[in-house]
Amino acid sequence: MIPLDQAFAILLNAAVPVPGEQVPVVRAAGRIAAEPVKAPWPVPVAPRVMMDGFACRATDLAGAAPGRPARMRLAGRRWAGVDAGPGPGPAGSGEGAGDEPAGPVAGQEVGAGQAWQVSTGALLPRGADVVVPIEQACRAGEFVEVATWLPAGRHVAPPGEDVLPGQLLVAEGERITPRLAGLLAAAGVGWVKVRRRPRVLLFATGDELVPAGRWSPPAQPAAVPNSNLLTLAAALESLGFLVEAAGILPDEPAALRAALERAVAAGADVVITTGGVSVGPRDRVARAWLDLGCRRVLGRIDLKPGGPFFAGRLGPVWAVGLPGSPAACLAVFEVLVRPFLLRLAGQRAIARPVVGVQLAGPWPRGSDRTRVLWARLDRAAETVEPLVPARGRLVGVGQANALLYRRAGQPVPEPGNWVEALDLEAPEDRCWPDWFLASRDHRARPASAGGRDHRAWPGSAGGRDRPQALAPAAGPVAPALPPVVAVTGRSGSGKTQAAAGLIALLAARGLRVLAVKHAAHGFALDVPGSDSQRLAEAGAAAVALVGPGEAALRLLGLEGTGPGCTVTGPDVEAGPAGGAGQPAPGTATPGGPAGAAPGWTRWIARLVAAYRQLAGELPDLVLVEGGAGAGWPEIVTGDPKTEPAGEVITRLPPGFGSAELVAAAAALERWLATCAPALPLGRAAPALPSGTAATALPPGAGVAGPRSGAQDGTERVGTASGNGTGPVGPREGRDGHGGGA
Repeated sequence: MIPLDQAFAILLNAAVPVPGEQVPVVRAAGRIAAEPVKAPWPVPVAPRVMMDGFACRATDLAGAAPGRPARMRLAGRRWAGVDAGPGPGPAGSGEGAGDEPAGPVAGQEVGAGQAWQVSTGALLPRGADVVVPIEQACRAGEFVEVATWLPAGRHVAPPGEDVLPGQLLVAEGERITPRLAGLLAAAGVGWVKVRRRPRVLLFATGDELVPAGRWSPPAQPAAVPNSNLLTLAAALESLGFLVEAAGILPDEPAALRAALERAVAAGADVVITTGGVSVGPRDRVARAWLDLGCRRVLGRIDLKPGGPFFAGRLGPVWAVGLPGSPAACLAVFEVLVRPFLLRLAGQRAIARPVVGVQLAGPWPRGSDRTRVLWARLDRAAETVEPLVPARGRLVGVGQANALLYRRAGQPVPEPGNWVEALDLEAPEDRCWPDWFLASRDHRARPASAGGRDHRAWPGSAGGRDRPQALAPAAGPVAPALPPVVAVTGRSGSGKTQAAAGLIALLAARGLRVLAVKHAAHGFALDVPGSDSQRLAEAGAAAVALVGPGEAALRLLGLEGTGPGCTVTGPDVEAGPAGGAGQPAPGTATPGGPAGAAPGWTRWIARLVAAYRQLAGELPDLVLVEGGAGAGWPEIVTGDPKTEPAGEVITRLPPGFGSAELVAAAAALERWLATCAPALPLGRAAPALPSGTAATALPPGAGVAGPRSGAQDGTERVGTASGNGTGPVGPREGRDGHGGGA
């Protein structure tokens, strides 16, 4: 049996999103974007009037005051969508004959001492720079009097106030909500590339089944209503899939094989069956698929209920076999198959949130296997009550709105303990399940800066303390962080040289690397010869500096991109990184993403979000110089002060050279291949050539050198008193003073 977290990673790793198609924006709601959508135009495209009133020049209002009004002649009018041209129109009227389409007319503008009557939403007439609200003006025949001075720009929307040109409107993998569809239309987007809606065929297997709604217990006491297909079809249709509930298949092997063969030929993307995947003499679904030439991807899972399972590929068609029991079938669907199908549909957020709540009833005793339990979540009381088998299996499944989870080997929780509940009524908002954020040996449990365990695991002494790590917002919010790797070692061991060399090799293969430099004592931006400059010159897509209470992000190579500024506030829990094995927020590792860590590592998620905001996409890798003990997988340089408690991708010996860097880059590339679920959708890490010679290291990798013509934007991500702009320190840690491991 395969552990549940490994099964999840295997299935998600194998899911390749379906191709995209172009649809008009009026049909885009509910679809999943196949590529980032950016605004083609500013909105508004020209200065726009924000109040009904009179457009004029602010200089004509100078000195206006009660008793000394500014007097201007009405020279024209303009309504939203039309332009009435010059002339005051009938006194006191709001309309005029001969209205023409809106837009500037050649040679017409608001001159000195003139005003135009305007309505909300109209384009601001040329020559005007302020709008006087109608309530603050007095109409006198062909003149208007204003007794209040207003500055230029008042009641005027400048171009791009609503939407900036090039602004990211919808990210790749994001579901287009009705509000987002309206935004796209308002921004002038006519067509959107979305993922094709996957087609799913549903079958139930078993001679005992009868169609739902047609069971007559007195006449058919041995029959079982086919309820699974009804439930699955409704769930998948609500997600936007094209679903066909194709009926009941017999247990007879030849007939079963023939039916599955016809299903594959029907052009479905996924064929899902229920029942027939266990080890009984009449469980023949897996055998039938294999006889047809299906390649098995996943088999039985260490999960109760829901262990019997099959997933495979037959050409382009996915075959998924679920158990027949409703409690087991729907449990494995919610935990494993639903996220897999969403990833197949191209959606980035594929997991619902897990909340920390108190257990309000007894946990059923049983085996030591990994277990999920149908439960009823009370969000207001922050409690959860197990429903199965206390209320009967079918009743419990029908009334449940949550699933509880207990890993194999964990103590059985007692009433009052804090437990993890998957909220089945919440939308998917993250890229990896919160349940799998910690490694299976639990070394990566999050802890506070003071070292006290925040997560009250079942049976622990702190079981009644509210676990902050299990708040409803816990876990990585979509988009998930890309893989994060730390380059660690003693001061002077060559961390910067190693990071720069790896960046150069990976950048040469087309990977976008966000390099992060930890400057423990503060930093100064753009210092020639600094470590951050060396990382930039090596080919990083962006370089981030993290200091005490602030961080800065510098993007490189973005033609036409100016500097941006986003302030997210200082680090409220500044200090050293967490203890050994405590990973940074949402970091992806082959064993599953890890949990949150205190200290400066909290900046990583913010920096990735800032990069995405400016670049419109995620980096392929975050490479941190430093960060020992933060729980990230490490590339260790030289002889470390202490051996890493977590995963070591590779080691670079003291005095390493180009050959060792090439080997380390190849090891890193192999490791990245195991993190495919965390990589951007539709993008795989390019392979480094096997047997790459030491001379393949690009010139200048790992050493400082000029970078001519670089276009960059700098984004300051946080503020703090004391910006650390002191003198440049030693070679290791020159952006901060004396960088350590």
